[in-house]
Amino acid sequence: MAALCQLSLTPVFDDNARPSIGATLTFYDAGTLTPRTVYKDSGVSIPWLQPIPVDASSRVPVIFTQGLPYRVRIVAPNGNLLADIDGIPGDVASGGGGGGGGGGTGLITGDMQWNYGTAIIAGRVRANGRTIGNATSGATERANSDTGNLFTWLWNADPNLPVSGGRGVSAAADFAASKTIVLPDFNGRTPFGIDGMGSTPSGRLAGATFGSGNATTLGSTLGTAVETLTTTQIPSHTHTGTTQANSAFSLSGTTASAGGHTHTATTGNESASHTHSGTTGSQNAGHTHSGTTSTDPGHTHTGGTDVQGAHNHNTTLPQVSTFIAKASRQNVFG
Repeated sequence: MAALCQLSLTPVFDDNARPSIGATLTFYDAGTLTPRTVYKDSGVSIPWLQPIPVDASSRVPVIFTQGLPYRVRIVAPNGNLLADIDGIPGDVASGGGGGGGGGGTGLITGDMQWNYGTAIIAGRVRANGRTIGNATSGATERANSDTGNLFTWLWNADPNLPVSGGRGVSAAADFAASKTIVLPDFNGRTPFGIDGMGSTPSGRLAGATFGSGNATTLGSTLGTAVETLTTTQIPSHTHTGTTQANSAFSLSGTTASAGGHTHTATTGNESASHTHSGTTGSQNAGHTHSGTTSTDPGHTHTGGTDVQGAHNHNTTLPQVSTFIAKASRQNVFG
C-alpha cells in the first residue's frame, strides 16, 4: 500500500510569489538526508528519478510514498532552497499500527531487527549476502517494488556493496533499470561497531586481521576461523626431561635446545646385559667393565616449559564491522 504525497498537484512559488517553473523536489527519510524512494503509481512499481521537476504550470506531479514519515526539500532553478518540509506523514505511522507489512515497529531506514528463527518474515529481507531489486530484476532474496527504499539506503550507505552491471548515476536510476544490489552478509558472522562512530577511535581492533576494509569502514570483515602460529609467534623455551629406570640399569639424559639428547648408562646389578673386558689376577683382582645397554631400553621423557614458555595465540572469529539495516513497510533485515 502507498499514500499520495500531500504536495501532489500543488503549485510551487518562488520568493516573489511567482510560479517557480523548473523547481525540483527531493525526498528523504524524516529527520535525515537519507534519500527516500517515491513512486509514480500507487502500486509502487515505477520509482521517480530524483530530483523531481514540477510540471509546466509549476505544479508538483502526482507522487506516491511508502513507509514512515519523510522530508521534502524544494529547490528553485537557481539553486535557492524554497522549502524544507520535515515529518510529512507516510502510509505508516512512526510508532503505531501498520499490520503485517513491517509497520508499527518504530524502525526507520538503516535499523536492524534480530529474530530468533530462520524463516523469511513478511516485511523483511535477510542480511544473507543475496540480492534485492525490483520485480523484473531477478534478485535472489527479494525481487519486488517494495525493496526500493532499502535498495536506495544500501546504495548510498555503502559504496562497496556490488550493483549488477555497475553503479549508475543514482540509486533510483539503478533500481528503475532493474539492477540488483548485494545485501550485507551476516552468515557465520557476529556484528562489531565501527571504531569511532563520531567519537575518538578506541583502537580495540588494533592488530586484528581484516578480510576486507578496516576498523573504521562500514561493512568491513575481520578475523579467521583458524590461525596457524608462525615461528615468531612462539617464544623461545627449553624442555627438561628425565628417563625412567630400566630393571637392570638406569639412564640419565638431557635434551638440547634443538631437541637432540643423549643417554648415559650404568649397570645396576649383575643381571644387567653388559660385556666384560680385562684380565683377572685373583678372585678380587681389580678389573673394569665396559657395558652397553640393549638396543631399545624402555624409558619415557617428561618435560615442561619454563616461565618463558607462556604465550598467547592471536586468533579471532569472522566478524563484520557494524550493524546495517533498513526498515520501512517491506524492507527490514531479519
